[in-house]
Amino acid sequence: MRPVLVALLLLAVLVPAAVAADRRPALLERDASQVADDGERFVTFARSPRDRDRLQVLDTATGERRSLATDPRCRPPGPFQVTAAGRALLACARGGPAEQYDLLDLRTGAITPLPRFIAADGETEPAVWIRVGRQWASGTGTATGRNLVVNWRTGEVRVFPAGIGPGYDLDDPVLHEWAACHDWDRRGDLGAYDHPYFLTGDEARSFGLLHCNGGRRVLWRGRRLEWPGIAGGRVTWVAGRRLFVYDVRTRRRTAFRVPRTRALAEWPLLVLRTDRAAILAITQTEDCDKDCWPRTSDLYVARFQRH
Repeated sequence: MRPVLVALLLLAVLVPAAVAADRRPALLERDASQVADDGERFVTFARSPRDRDRLQVLDTATGERRSLATDPRCRPPGPFQVTAAGRALLACARGGPAEQYDLLDLRTGAITPLPRFIAADGETEPAVWIRVGRQWASGTGTATGRNLVVNWRTGEVRVFPAGIGPGYDLDDPVLHEWAACHDWDRRGDLGAYDHPYFLTGDEARSFGLLHCNGGRRVLWRGRRLEWPGIAGGRVTWVAGRRLFVYDVRTRRRTAFRVPRTRALAEWPLLVLRTDRAAILAITQTEDCDKDCWPRTSDLYVARFQRH
């Protein structure tokens, strides 16, 4: 056997395999606006801030992209689109003293209107809807500040006193109080939860994955991290110019190279997540009339490897 070949074989045995090179996310859209995810499967965005009658939808499970027609009088109810459970929440100015809120099905384009007014205890008031789940949408009454919940599948409405009360599981047909782990309030300090795990730690130093029944895995130490989150059994975070993805089941970690961001932007980078991918929204222009929110962003898809 040739000496050079022998040396190479010995080197392969003695030196561990190199860490795989960073992957590069794929460009999805330039100068998009109103980007959002439903936390499970779909990503939505407009092709520009002027595109008021079309909503672009990416199905991260199949890679299919579609364009849904929307009422140009409708808009997201805030600086970012609100989506969940395969539906987008829209606030529509169709005349009258209160806005009409609609749910747009991201699969079919079908519209489900939410109640414009809520009557309870002899008082009728306009409703502002804020969040949506698989069964229920929640909001507040504009006159009393009462907490409102409507089952958008059946039309059932429940009214709760104003003020901060227990959270409710909007995916639950029975609408039980939302409960994560018994230690959530004490140790779930990063605000990210995917049953039975939540993230805990300090964004400036380290963080880890904590099981509801105990047991902690340290995922990162040292350099400051940003955008920690968990969805679909995968933990993601950004450190430096790398997006890290940790698969909870396989305990494998991969990394994507983050495209360059604008150093002077208030929000230079946003990270959105579904069960199948992370979306990197790189801010290009900002809207700073009141607060500085991303106006347009370049979108990149970091697709996860299958479990």
